[in-house]
Amino acid sequence: MKVSATIELIWQLACREAIAAEFKEVAPEHFLMALLKLAETPVSDLEQLGAGMEAARVLSADAAALREELGSRGINSGTLRRELRTLLGRGSTPYQGGQIHRAPASRDYFDKAAKLAGDAGSDVLMGRHLLLSLLQEPTPPMAQVLARGGQAGEAAPAAPLVVLYEHGKDLNRAVAEQKLAQDKERLAEARVLLRVWEQSQRHSAFLASDQPEAVRKTVFTAVRCLSAGDTPAGLRGKRIIDLSEVGGGTTRAKATVELLERLLDQAAAVPGVVLFLPAVGSKGAKMPAWTEMLKRTAAQGKVQFVARLAPELRTAVEKDPAWKRIAQVISLAREKATEIPSEL
Repeated sequence: MKVSATIELIWQLACREAIAAEFKEVAPEHFLMALLKLAETPVSDLEQLGAGMEAARVLSADAAALREELGSRGINSGTLRRELRTLLGRGSTPYQGGQIHRAPASRDYFDKAAKLAGDAGSDVLMGRHLLLSLLQEPTPPMAQVLARGGQAGEAAPAAPLVVLYEHGKDLNRAVAEQKLAQDKERLAEARVLLRVWEQSQRHSAFLASDQPEAVRKTVFTAVRCLSAGDTPAGLRGKRIIDLSEVGGGTTRAKATVELLERLLDQAAAVPGVVLFLPAVGSKGAKMPAWTEMLKRTAAQGKVQFVARLAPELRTAVEKDPAWKRIAQVISLAREKATEIPSEL
C-alpha cells in the first residue's frame, strides 16, 4: 500500500517527539501527538511544507480530515497533546544520532491503519486511517488522557477500551514493554489455555486452582506466547486485559458487582478482547452475583474470559449446562508443569 505525503510528515513529527523526550523508539503515543500537531497546523504552513502543489493539496486535505474526526469526537487536539506528553514523561535514552525506529506496537497500529484504508477502498494510507486505528484501540496512556480530558465542550462518551483500561491492564502492551517476567513457568498449561482461546466456541476458561500465583503465571505466560510470532489465525488480534484485581480481592460488595457488570458490558463491544477476571469463589462460597451477567454475555458470544475457579466450585460449574457450553475447566498442578497436564 502506498503512503501519502501526510504519513511521511507525521513520521517526522513523531520522531522529533521521541527524540526530544529521549525515547529509544517511536511509540504509538508519539504518532498520536504528531497527528494532533498536524491537525493544529495552519493551512498556510502546510502549503509551505508540501513539496509541490499536489503534496500541499494532500497535506491540507488530510489535516482537514483529521480536524473533522477530532471535532466529531469532541477532542481538543492541543489539550490532549499536552496532557499525553506530560503523562508519557521522559525516556532514558538520549539521542546519539542515526535512525530511530518504530516500536513494535507502533508497527501494529500502522498495520491496522492499512487494513482500515483497504476496507474503505483506498490504496493510499492517510493520516486519518492512522488516527482511527489509534483511537479505536488506545494504549493505556492514551486511554487515560481520553478518559479524563482532552475534550472540547461537552465530554463525549468514553470508548469501551478507555473504560476497560481505566480499571485494568493491557497485558499485550506489558509484554511489549517487557514489564512481565520472562520466565517459562506454567508453559504447558499456558499452551492448553491458548488452544482454548483459539476455538470458535467454548473459548473461555476457568483455571481450577487454590493458588492465585499459579493462575497469574499461566495467564502471563500465555500472553507472552501470543507475542512470540507464528500466532495461529484464531489467536491473531487477541488483546488480554487484566481485571483480576477489580474489587480488591472481594467480589461480593454491591459496588464491585456493579462495576464488573459495567466492565463486562463494555467488553462486549470490543471484538478480540479476552478478560482476565477476578477469582470465582473461595472456600465454601457460591458463585458471585456478577457471574450471572458473565454467563449471559458469554453465552451470546460477546465476551471471552479466563478466571481462577475455586476447586470447591468445579463440580457446580461442570454440571451447569450453561457453563459447559461457554467455558472449559483446566486444572493447574500444584507444582510447575513441564508437560501438558493430563487433566483438562
